[in-house]
Amino acid sequence: MPQLRRSDGGVVQDRLAAIPWWVAAAVMGLLALSVTLLLRGWTQVSGPGGAARQLVFELLRWGFPALLGLCVLWAKRSAPDALAKPETPQDITAVLKGMPWAQFEKLVGEAFRQRRFAVLANGDAAGAEDVDMVLRKGGETHLVLCKHWRAERVGVQVLRDLQLTMSGRAAVSAYVLTAGHFSDDARAFAKAASINLVDGPRLARWLTTAQRSLKSVSGAAAGGLATGGSAETASPACPKCQATMMKRQARRGVHAGSTFWSCARYPQCHGARPFVAFSGAMSPDP
Repeated sequence: MPQLRRSDGGVVQDRLAAIPWWVAAAVMGLLALSVTLLLRGWTQVSGPGGAARQLVFELLRWGFPALLGLCVLWAKRSAPDALAKPETPQDITAVLKGMPWAQFEKLVGEAFRQRRFAVLANGDAAGAEDVDMVLRKGGETHLVLCKHWRAERVGVQVLRDLQLTMSGRAAVSAYVLTAGHFSDDARAFAKAASINLVDGPRLARWLTTAQRSLKSVSGAAAGGLATGGSAETASPACPKCQATMMKRQARRGVHAGSTFWSCARYPQCHGARPFVAFSGAMSPDP
């Protein structure tokens, strides 16, 4: 079995974003106090270099807390989950029971695009029945399993089967989504298998934020039609993230003045197509 590596710092970012501000402030204060108690005597040692020791002491005393504060601030501002209102597992389960699969799949795809994954059509890959989505980022493959999205509890056997699929498809990590929760055995297994578990509360945040993103994209596309678009030039889908595209005009460069299709999620996505009248069929990739 090939050695599997964990995915990027998305999990760490989510955990930092979930830290309440008062907890972060308390930890920063404890850090400053600890450095003061540990190093104050060192700064009072007589001899040459006293000024340098004092400078190092001040940098450490205030630098560590400031670094922690900056990390928490970055996580809260950049993590999509930080923008959404948390929901309880019961809330998300009730919502998902009445949600059709197509809508759920669309929201999950948008949630991963917000995390800078390219979402591929699963039907194009061998063994498509084993997983529900295939992701790409940095030339690496990641898998998504949503088959138990309405389950109240997901056990370890589901993850064992997924690990075999990861090995067969050379995936570096995988995600399992459920509105319920995972067993203790499943959580322990996931830590050693590069499998990310997304349970009810976290899934609720993902879907809420994805829904807001899709609504904003739809609003931008509707605005584009209201200012000069028509049914004849309805926008195609972005070749990178499959979001709606908008008609734009190049302002500089060799193509200045020419019209092209640009992803409505720009600057998060830089997908583009040559402008052609679009009547519903996918135009070729540039």
